[in-house]
Amino acid sequence: MKIVKTILLVLTVAMLMVSCRQHDYRTVKIKVPQMHNAECAQRVGQALTNKVGIDPETITIDLAEKTVQVKYDSMDTALKNLEFFIADAGFDAGPIPANVAAREKLPASCK
Repeated sequence: MKIVKTILLVLTVAMLMVSCRQHDYRTVKIKVPQMHNAECAQRVGQALTNKVGIDPETITIDLAEKTVQVKYDSMDTALKNLEFFIADAGFDAGPIPANVAAREKLPASCK
């Protein structure tokens, strides 16, 4: 009887592991108030490119709205990470303030 219970437990755990999600794709818009022109937009896009969990093909920048839309895998990265990537490039991102040192290095048109 103990062997049967052990086998059932092992099978249950195996089924749970197989059913776990591998990906959780989400799309988010992040407000970037200092994104004034194409040069700023390019820098924001570069800040998100080549980061784990982000598909660079899905990065959409709207200069009129001063937003960036990104599709990301929340199993690999989090919304706060996206905001910090942008902040580390020198731009405010949602509630996250810009990295001051990076902000100082931006061209005048992006300040």
